[in-house]
Amino acid sequence: MRKKISIISAAAVIAIICLVAPKFIATQYETSLNGFVSKINESPGYVVQLDMLETGWFGSTAKISLAFNYDEAGIDYAAEVEGFEAELLVTSQYGPLLFSDAGLIGLYAVNVQWLDADLRSVLEWDENTPFYELNLVQGIITGMSFTDAIPAFVGIADEMSFSGYKGEGGWGSELSYEGRIDSFTATDADGAIVTVEDVQLNYYADAEISSIAKVQVYDSDLKVEVAKVSAKDDFNLNDFLLYFGSDVDDSSNTFSVVYGMSVDELLTSEAALSDVSFELVLANLNNQLFDNFQTLLDNANESGQNALAAENFLAFMNDNIDLFLETGPELNLTKLQATVPEGTTKTTINSRIGDVSGEMNVARLFSPFFWLSNAVVDARIEMDELLAQRVGKEFVAIQTGADIDNPSVAQQVNAMLQGLIQQGLIKLAEQKYVSELRLENGETTVNGVAIPLF
Repeated sequence: MRKKISIISAAAVIAIICLVAPKFIATQYETSLNGFVSKINESPGYVVQLDMLETGWFGSTAKISLAFNYDEAGIDYAAEVEGFEAELLVTSQYGPLLFSDAGLIGLYAVNVQWLDADLRSVLEWDENTPFYELNLVQGIITGMSFTDAIPAFVGIADEMSFSGYKGEGGWGSELSYEGRIDSFTATDADGAIVTVEDVQLNYYADAEISSIAKVQVYDSDLKVEVAKVSAKDDFNLNDFLLYFGSDVDDSSNTFSVVYGMSVDELLTSEAALSDVSFELVLANLNNQLFDNFQTLLDNANESGQNALAAENFLAFMNDNIDLFLETGPELNLTKLQATVPEGTTKTTINSRIGDVSGEMNVARLFSPFFWLSNAVVDARIEMDELLAQRVGKEFVAIQTGADIDNPSVAQQVNAMLQGLIQQGLIKLAEQKYVSELRLENGETTVNGVAIPLF
């Protein structure tokens, strides 16, 4: 009997919690919703408005309008481009018991739908499905988990099909997200079918929403992978990767940014490339500089000014130019390479600003003499011998109008290469032509040979 009473009592307590808790959770949800709207509005160009909010005991319904204004974002070149606007329907459930695609237990669950009826004039998809849908659950102890999706659709007026998009992720003190598209097919202006297969998106950020909405630095990693792109019978791209990342060094109060791409294979009617890669790194950037820039944005937002207008931005840089220079910022091309049937070429460039003397201002940065006098650059270019001869032949053929296979073209190329070797501008080692350049204190050397600049 006691055991039955204990079970009944426990069940009664759980039932009371499930009935009473939603009222308290509602207040926290409304605070979070209004806070989210405020945070997004702090970002330049974004305008988010809570148009309607109807609340009940177990949930609520809201309508939110979202717009992006190019002028307020300081994007002058897009002044004639129509801005983006959307109306979102937001439906919530209050926990602790939930019935959501993103979870069953939590503080609250939210379903966001973009019901864009205008798109149905050009696209066709399931009539009972919104064009975009987001489901998220705020955990009781843990962070937020969410899923989002775009349904499969086809074009009405043209030949186009989209397999659909699905994504999922989580957000607490950090954000992780992954999404996938199986395929997309469209017909170009010439009637050729273009197919994109197996697109994957992965993103990680060691940041809360307040950091991402503002200009703040944090560790992050973004990757977009495409397995295959094909068009007609003469264009095939395999294993394309695009990536972007940032890394914060708390010990030096600096951060670095990396951007890169790679292609395993690219085949066209005119070329065949493989192992193509490019990587650019901005290093030793001053965290304080970006904190100050965020302050500029905050102040401009309160006063209704455009912080990104040319005069405001130049004034900011003049006030903070010492912060920019003191950490020794670097711009490094860490990887640029490609392989063709004749061979491989590789290039790396490391550059930084050396010690600057005299009063510094932004105007000096626009002077070529400043960079020649203060930049420190190390570059290396490497090219396989057969590829160098092929490039040389194409150059000579274009300049002279001769056929590329004419023996005289090969003779001129060999003479030109030998002349560069004798001048010390290139070296031939292990069937590769190599050239190493260094610029420092206004003096340049190529393979150790001084080259006057002035």
